[in-house]
Amino acid sequence: MTPSMNHLQSYLTSRKDTMLRSLNMLERSAYLDDNGMNFLPDSILESGKLNINRLDLCLSFKGYRLEQIIEDVRFIQKSYSHLFTEAELHLLNNYTISIRESFANITEIINFRKEQISLWKEELADAMDGKTTQSEQPINLLLQLLSIDDQQCVKLMEELNAFQRSENLIKDFTVKIWKEQLTSPHQYQEGQPFKFVAHCLTQDINFLEDETISQPLLSASLLTEKHLGTYRYNYGFIYPVNFDNLFLISKADLYSNIFETENSAVDFFYHEHIGENQILMFTDQRSTKTMTPEQVELDCLNRTQAENGELLNYDNRRIYSEILLYNNEANRRLAVFCIISGDRYYNGGFIRAREIADKLKLDLLVIDKAIYRERLGLTCLTEKEHQDIIEKLTSKCIELSLQRDNGNHYDRMRNEIRIYAESPEGKWNPCSLMDFEIHNIYQKSRSCKSEEEFNDCLLHEMTVTADKYRALNRSNSNVSSFS
Repeated sequence: MTPSMNHLQSYLTSRKDTMLRSLNMLERSAYLDDNGMNFLPDSILESGKLNINRLDLCLSFKGYRLEQIIEDVRFIQKSYSHLFTEAELHLLNNYTISIRESFANITEIINFRKEQISLWKEELADAMDGKTTQSEQPINLLLQLLSIDDQQCVKLMEELNAFQRSENLIKDFTVKIWKEQLTSPHQYQEGQPFKFVAHCLTQDINFLEDETISQPLLSASLLTEKHLGTYRYNYGFIYPVNFDNLFLISKADLYSNIFETENSAVDFFYHEHIGENQILMFTDQRSTKTMTPEQVELDCLNRTQAENGELLNYDNRRIYSEILLYNNEANRRLAVFCIISGDRYYNGGFIRAREIADKLKLDLLVIDKAIYRERLGLTCLTEKEHQDIIEKLTSKCIELSLQRDNGNHYDRMRNEIRIYAESPEGKWNPCSLMDFEIHNIYQKSRSCKSEEEFNDCLLHEMTVTADKYRALNRSNSNVSSFS
């Protein structure tokens, strides 16, 4: 959002006080000489953030945003016209024209301010060097210049508000598309296509309220059957997307931070305002409120393929989007999700997700990446996941061995596991490996009456597991992929 007129007037008053103090301090400084005088106008104007570089940044930022909004509108017209009437599509064209006009006016105002700043620097330098009349003394001149710029700031805010109004009108179309595309948690079926907007938790269950409620904005990502990239942990909450909770959409990490306006060193106009007293700083200049889920997904898929060599693989680099949601009444939790790789009962994230779902009485949606990789014609595990599975298997079987015979077979256990897990026929099937086979090994080992029987049982079960996976791998070439 952009700030209110009262907020702007407060900002302009504060700016004037800051610049007058800067002028007074510099006039009183003993070190002023002919050489130093050239730098003083820059110092005074910078104290009020009247800097040409800052104006160029503002113009560049809005320019990139306009380009992305135009791209979003074209995508809506091409791919989602069936969702709208002819009259609605006509309105969409009008909103696009309006936002172009707002940007043209913003450009004109900023260019005028840039020209004025260059003149002001010269006039201030002359005034501080004593080359002007009494009526043009530095303080009088500064007040005159600020009065002119205050008027330009009001015009700029009006055009920024107009720009945002047009973007919000286009956002109405986008929200309808998101609602149509996102999967209802109640309709989710494991292994079937889906689209969710999900927030990954980074704290312990005891800090849920602090993490997901206390902040004004919540960072989420788009998850689909072809893209499961997240910021950090693989469990959290599913949220809706509606007009009242959607704040900003980015195909990548926004690197966003929230600052109190009175404590911020950034210019009043250059960042998104959250209410009256907070602003959001972020780096992605192409983030908008109008991007569709398909655009976000396609970009993530392309970057995943480029960075990691295949889809649903994040071994080299995590690829994810960022969707900022307002933390308000419209942003209610729909369900708890957890992404696993066939290791449901030995996955710490799954265990914590289940605890959260039980505590909040929400459904738990389990998304098994191994299944979706298989359906894309890929091996169930990536290279890194394969090594992680081996380590988990080794650790669990050693634990079982220690329980049976105080660790006498530690080395033998490790060797036996690696012989099968690293066999040239392929990687282990996580679905049977972690969710069934280890549990099966554990249950059968409990019934063994002797050390010899235990060892024979373990070796037999490991062999059966390896054989199952070899058969699965041979059938992978016949697996159908998502369209």
